[in-house]
Amino acid sequence: MKDETADMILDRMHKAIGSTADNALAKVLGVSAQAVSEARRKQKVPPAWAITLAKQYQVSLDWLLLGTGPMKPDAQAPHTDEDTAFFAPIVAESDLTLEAKVAELEAKNTALETENAALKESRASKDELLQEKEETLAAYRQLLSQTQDALAASGKGGGQATGAPVFVASAPSTDQTNKS
Repeated sequence: MKDETADMILDRMHKAIGSTADNALAKVLGVSAQAVSEARRKQKVPPAWAITLAKQYQVSLDWLLLGTGPMKPDAQAPHTDEDTAFFAPIVAESDLTLEAKVAELEAKNTALETENAALKESRASKDELLQEKEETLAAYRQLLSQTQDALAASGKGGGQATGAPVFVASAPSTDQTNKS
């Protein structure tokens, strides 16, 4: 028995429904076209898809999954109620699992979008606050520089002797031109 790739299985599924479009296959399977693309990309076709197609189009599971035997089973060997009873829970479980995963991913996506919006808002607020503090710091530095210049000008005539205070910047300057 040769190994079957997901591409080969999906190609046989397309042949069974009479269309080469992933959208058409997705519609028949009751899934999104993205799910079909993901199956092809991941090289994993859910067995429930083959079972669904086999039932809807009366094609052989051996042909769909393995590429062996005729596409349509013999009229003398129809599916029995026993076959349907065996596969029904598998199909139902697969459909529920897929729906649950989609719902879980949608919920996670919504939560991430909400968190992302909150983080963007927080960042914008912090950027505004930082800008205001930088402007205030620049104004204080300018005022300090003007005060020091005024004191230096008045100190030429004996400002030190009169006990005039000398102001010194206590925070290091990030501006290379203002370093002492």
